[in-house]
Amino acid sequence: MAEITNVEGFRIVFEPKAVYMVTDRDASTGEAITGVYGIIGDVVRTKEAPEAFLTRIEVAAGFAKLTRPNKSPIWLAAGAVKSLREPLPNEYVAGVKTVIGVANRHLGVTETVEATLAKLKEAGANL
Repeated sequence: MAEITNVEGFRIVFEPKAVYMVTDRDASTGEAITGVYGIIGDVVRTKEAPEAFLTRIEVAAGFAKLTRPNKSPIWLAAGAVKSLREPLPNEYVAGVKTVIGVANRHLGVTETVEATLAKLKEAGANL
């Protein structure tokens, strides 16, 4: 088990393997804050840097670092990714080259399908 303290000061104890995605900023506001997905039903916002968090909970090697359309990084658990595909016309903003199915989400990243697959395989994906 591991623990995290959110920005409101609440401590949460969790299973590290439950984390499937980490971001370095809020997708809605652009605020520079780490978002951790998979611990509870909603994102857990914390002040701990993404890479430091993943290293501390001993799962960093299983995460691939990719790029969101706003040029910010996103870390995905390689084992949680279900699918990769090219975006449909007008499905995502300009610059998205790959749509990733992870957990119950679909995310757009700027890397090609081939580059995304290579990064995920390097982190242990079985795609």
